[in-house]
Amino acid sequence: MRHDDDTDIHYKMLVLAKQHLCRAGVTGRLKFTLPPIVFESLKLLKKVRRMEISTAAAATTTVVPADKEEKEGDEKTDEDEKEGDKKEEEKGDEEGEATEEKEKEGEEAKEKEETEKEPAAEVVPSPVFNKKINCRKIFVFIQKTIAMLSLTDPEASFKLNLEAAIAADRCAVLAAAASSTTDQSTTTTTTTDYSAISYEFIAQAFQLYEDEISESKAQQRSIELVVGTLLSCKTFEKDDYEALITKTAQYAAKLLKKPDQCRMVTLCSHLFFTGVDANDKQTYRNPQRVLECLQRALKIADACSMASSANVQLFVEILEHYVYYFEKDNPVISDKFVSGLVALIKEHMESIGFSSSADQMVFAETQGHYRQILRYLQKKKEESESSEKFANVVC
Repeated sequence: MRHDDDTDIHYKMLVLAKQHLCRAGVTGRLKFTLPPIVFESLKLLKKVRRMEISTAAAATTTVVPADKEEKEGDEKTDEDEKEGDKKEEEKGDEEGEATEEKEKEGEEAKEKEETEKEPAAEVVPSPVFNKKINCRKIFVFIQKTIAMLSLTDPEASFKLNLEAAIAADRCAVLAAAASSTTDQSTTTTTTTDYSAISYEFIAQAFQLYEDEISESKAQQRSIELVVGTLLSCKTFEKDDYEALITKTAQYAAKLLKKPDQCRMVTLCSHLFFTGVDANDKQTYRNPQRVLECLQRALKIADACSMASSANVQLFVEILEHYVYYFEKDNPVISDKFVSGLVALIKEHMESIGFSSSADQMVFAETQGHYRQILRYLQKKKEESESSEKFANVVC
């Protein structure tokens, strides 16, 4: 797609391209022609945002001190004059000596007066972001384009809403970094504004999920994308983030197929335990909600195992998440939970029966996965830095 170095002209080109494609009357092709316009708009957004940040960073008034060499030269000249005065003073008569003393006193007074003066300064005028098209206008254009695409391809529109949400969150992160070093009044859009834009894009994605996405596998893919998006976003207010993750967990619990329910509820548990550690500013942690998700997943897995013995793999997948949270110091996930689930899986595997060769192949893969987790637990029990923590885990 063609572009221009001038961001305003580039934006006009995108608007004209969209208008031309929409007037063509072939709505069936919009699902192929509109996504490139959205992605090109996201590229333009990055460029405009960099310009806004660089303008804000340079917007602080710069004071340039006067040349120090000039002052040093003046001092050196004064010293030379003093040496010359001293020689003349030795050769002159008493009248000359009196005159020289007066001149010396005048020079000292002048030098003292110059020293007390502040150095001259040059004030550099603050640059201004002078483009007509800013990030906010580009987001409005993206939102309208995605809304038009939703008429012909709801799933693609759903994905693009999430892409735009991540882009808005990145802008919020950059705005926060810029505001920490510059005057926030010099920026056109604040961190809170960008976070609100990101929230709105995800809300639009949720609306599409509820109204247009009904196929089971498409719903599962959509929930996976939402979880990844929410874990990538870093600037939501606590209340907004809780509203979004709670809604996502509800979608996961309402999937048609029980195995899909189990996997997605387990995946949603990670939304309630984010961040590198508890001291991370971007951390959100609700240990009890994590446990609730895992326990709900276990109940669903138990129901699935009654229908088919091959579904024992669900228990193994949940065990892997339990080990993860235990290692990440989730306070409500203790060694007893891990040991109990290991014993439960062992019991299921000993009593399992095969109704087909396909079930037998699935069981072989599940058994390999399970043994790999046991080897990992054993390794942690033997390592010096983790032996104390994993000592009571029975595997």
